[in-house]
Amino acid sequence: MANTTKASNTPAIEKATHRAWDDWVSLLSAAGAGDLPHPQIAELAVAQMPAELKNPGWWAQAVAIAFEQHVGRRVPGQKADGTFAASASKTRAGSRREALSALAEAVTRADAAGGLGGVALDGAARQSETDKWCYWRADFADGTRASISISEASGKAKISVEHGPTGPPRRGRALESRVEGPAGAALGLRDLLGISPRFAIKFNERT
Repeated sequence: MANTTKASNTPAIEKATHRAWDDWVSLLSAAGAGDLPHPQIAELAVAQMPAELKNPGWWAQAVAIAFEQHVGRRVPGQKADGTFAASASKTRAGSRREALSALAEAVTRADAAGGLGGVALDGAARQSETDKWCYWRADFADGTRASISISEASGKAKISVEHGPTGPPRRGRALESRVEGPAGAALGLRDLLGISPRFAIKFNERT
């Protein structure tokens, strides 16, 4: 049966790399990428990135994922290990440290009041930071995990959230039911951070 999976993110890839998606497919196919694991496909892609492109490694990952979708190895939103994770982002005023502090306090209050989306934390949340990023990670009693990364630019903090594993998305269903498996903590994080309801159905595609 022919593959009917549509690779996602290809317009953005074309714009960033100045290369048509069909050309990417031809280039990677000629190099035998269809038989290679994800890391090696990304290595092939990064070698073809324009010299002026910012974050070539990130874009190489995007190309590798889209190629795997194109050849039917994974569906949009599916990670290399076969699992899925809901993701979203939110920008708010203030520094990344202020955002991290506000997040930690809000989660503590929510957990004391019955958990996020009715799901309690499984142990203490973890915080760390680098020169440019703050990180918050937590495990939940339903077996899922959340990872939040916060960067800062122009006086604003960008909060990126990932929660999983979830099951695959279902089409044509109500928002909350389009994530199979545990979703309570994901919905709790969504509400806590003021993220759009699409958090429940927009899936992360990075490995």
